[in-house]
Amino acid sequence: LEMVGAAIAGDARMCANDIEFSMPRPSYTYQTLRVLKESYLVRKFALIMGGDNLQRFHHWKNFQEIIADYSVFVYPRPGMVLPETPGGNIVLVNAPEMPVSSTEIRRKVSDGADITGDVPEAIAGLVRRYYGNL
Repeated sequence: LEMVGAAIAGDARMCANDIEFSMPRPSYTYQTLRVLKESYLVRKFALIMGGDNLQRFHHWKNFQEIIADYSVFVYPRPGMVLPETPGGNIVLVNAPEMPVSSTEIRRKVSDGADITGDVPEAIAGLVRRYYGNL
C-alpha cells in the first residue's frame, strides 16, 4: 500500500485504498470492485492487468461480472500473443512492453543490483527496504 501510494502520488486520477485489508479471505477481485463501487457511488472503477493474467482470466471467480460491469485494461507482456479483439469491456492497451518482471526486480534487490531503470524513482527505496532481505 505504501509503494502504491508513493508510485501514484501527484496523479489526482488515482488513490491508494486499503479496503481489501478488511475484507474476508479469500479476497476476490469481483468482490473488491463491488465494495468500491458501493462505497464510492460517484466514482468509476476499472481493472488493470497484464496480458499474462488475461490468458487465465476466464478462471477468475465471477469474471463475467467484471467484464460486464467494468473496463479491463490489458497491458502487453514480453512474448505474449493477445487476441486482436478480445470482446466485452476488455481494452488492449498500446504501450511499450516492460522488459523486466517483478520477480526479476526482487532478484536484483536481493543481489544488491541497481534497479534504477526498472521501477519509478519514487518507490526504489521502498522496494529495496521491503525486498532487500529476501
